Amino acid sequence: MNEVAHIPFEIHKKMKSSEIFANDVLLNITGASIGRCCRVPENLGMANVNQHVCAIRIQNTNQYDAIYLSTVLESFIGQKQIEKYNAGGNREGLNHQQIRSFYIPWPKQDERKIISEITQKVQSYLSQEYKQYYKLNHLKSALMKDLLSGKVRLPAAMLESEAQTG
Repeated sequence: MNEVAHIPFEIHKKMKSSEIFANDVLLNITGASIGRCCRVPENLGMANVNQHVCAIRIQNTNQYDAIYLSTVLESFIGQKQIEKYNAGGNREGLNHQQIRSFYIPWPKQDERKIISEITQKVQSYLSQEYKQYYKLNHLKSALMKDLLSGKVRLPAAMLESEAQTG
């Protein structure tokens, strides 16, 4: 978590309406990142949201329902509703009344859990792939810098091979 703003505990106590808890779903409701969302993890600790983020709290929530809701909001189902409410406006933004009117398909609990588990597995896989991509991209950049600066020279045999195939 980079660029986290901290507020004094005394101010936090006065901001009870903006406090978030584990398994709340946070939805960006203004600006360029409108529609991005995530579930609040169990170990985040005390935190508050600002006016650009809506905290959605499900009654009797659990991590599976929060992951499911976040997945729906990030899907075409949620994103189309966000687009609908922003059509024609000069400033991107949603209000709480609009969010309350969203249609969210809500299957039985066992289905929501299965969908959430699959979503978590896919996100974990994608996270690993992104890390590998960034690692290889960084390595490529470093090698290109060394090669283009002359710091590292290619062996003559490689140069001859490239000349013949090139």
